[in-house]
Amino acid sequence: MTNNNSTKERIKFCFNKAADTYDQACAIQVQTGIELINLLQHNKHSYPKIIDLGCGTGLIKKKLADTIQNDEFHAIDFASKLLGIAKSRLLNHKIDLYEADYDSLDVSSNSFDLAFSNMTLQWSLDLSNTLIATKNLLNPNGTLAFSIPIEGSLLELEKESSNQFHTINFITDSLREHGFTTIKCSTKKYSAHFPNIF
Repeated sequence: MTNNNSTKERIKFCFNKAADTYDQACAIQVQTGIELINLLQHNKHSYPKIIDLGCGTGLIKKKLADTIQNDEFHAIDFASKLLGIAKSRLLNHKIDLYEADYDSLDVSSNSFDLAFSNMTLQWSLDLSNTLIATKNLLNPNGTLAFSIPIEGSLLELEKESSNQFHTINFITDSLREHGFTTIKCSTKKYSAHFPNIF
């Protein structure tokens, strides 16, 4: 458990350290987030109550709140500096933001219509358990919509500097195992160029 706690603290430290420059380097996160929102629009479901797992600086949350009609919107992130930027950005939106970690959510009710997570679940230390907790957040007809890098992504980073990326088969098998029934999955390759590894 101590090892997991220290890993999470290291991840949180890195996100807080990069908070001021995060928006300048998140082009792929923005692209995938917009595509995920567009897919939700085409579903033609209603999502009165939404939770965002890993809201970051709020860039995609703003787009999600403006695009998908909702009555109640909650968003969490475990990096306090990212959350602070999101709170400023989303000041004019009716979104409740909380500092929390989706790996240790206190799941007390299954009342959300949509759980949304854009490029964040790869930071889970146990994706299978996170999917169980997320399923428990949703009402019986609720939707989980997420994007995640898969095995083979970000090959430029040294192995020890990134979290484990799972295969599509592992992800879809885990979803089925934990009671998600209608699974739509697609992959897309993105490229971004940066002046250095940081």
